[in-house]
Amino acid sequence: MTAASPPPETSPVPAGADRRIRIVVVDDHTLFRRGITALLARVPDFDVVGEAADGFEGIRVVASARPTWHCSTCTCPASPASRRPRRS
Repeated sequence: MTAASPPPETSPVPAGADRRIRIVVVDDHTLFRRGITALLARVPDFDVVGEAADGFEGIRVVASARPTWHCSTCTCPASPASRRPRRS
């Protein structure tokens, strides 16, 4: 009797494709945005591809940089999300 061979590794990323995660950071607080960017840049598989100081700029940066993921606050001034009605 022979041992069964292990199942082939499955991955949603095609073989040979870049596995780095492209990130855009959006926040109106410069110090916080730069701190988060610096922390994310230290992670080997992360690539910070853009930053923005408000929601509208964030939309433009995301559209041009085409990140895998974006990190943003919903309360940035000049943010489409900040224009939503709020309950009191």
